[in-house]
Amino acid sequence: MRTTRLAFPAGLLSSLLVTMNVTVLAAPAWAQGLPGAELFAGYSYLRIDAGADPGGLFSGETRGLHGAEASLTVRLGGPVGLRLGASYHHKAVAVSVGEIALTAYEYLAGLQLAPARVRSVKPFVYAMAGIAKLEIESELLGVDQYETGLAGAVGGGIDIRLGSRIDLRLLEIDYNQTRLFDGKQHNYRAAAGLVLH
Repeated sequence: MRTTRLAFPAGLLSSLLVTMNVTVLAAPAWAQGLPGAELFAGYSYLRIDAGADPGGLFSGETRGLHGAEASLTVRLGGPVGLRLGASYHHKAVAVSVGEIALTAYEYLAGLQLAPARVRSVKPFVYAMAGIAKLEIESELLGVDQYETGLAGAVGGGIDIRLGSRIDLRLLEIDYNQTRLFDGKQHNYRAAAGLVLH
């Protein structure tokens, strides 16, 4: 059993701030690096299905986890791009006999389709597949479980141009299916942040 205590929200805020600082500080080098690529980093919210709850610890409810998401999209030609993404979400849940910490990680890859920008607005859609890991931890209950399984996401969003090399990702939302703990979970994610290109 692990005895390490997960820090929230301080740990999450620190991770998000580091991600955003690295993104902003890397902008000059990014502009000269990968032509036809974009880097996104921002806040993410995961609505996780109760099917990811082994043993019924959460009385069949869905849970909202807060976190961070980052993705790199390299244009392959025309509106099509290769998208690589990673996300982290966490929440401490109070139950009748103590507190349980949920932590979810996802690493996905797939294709993104982004038609031509209309004025300052660029819509996009994507489909990705990869792996997900869910950790469930409670020192009081002696619970320390994790499961790694398949994951997929299908969604889209809208970017608004802020400058020649920076966009605001106003909203990105997707249906996010995971296969963990011998079941299938129907999750939803939403994200917003900055895009460098």
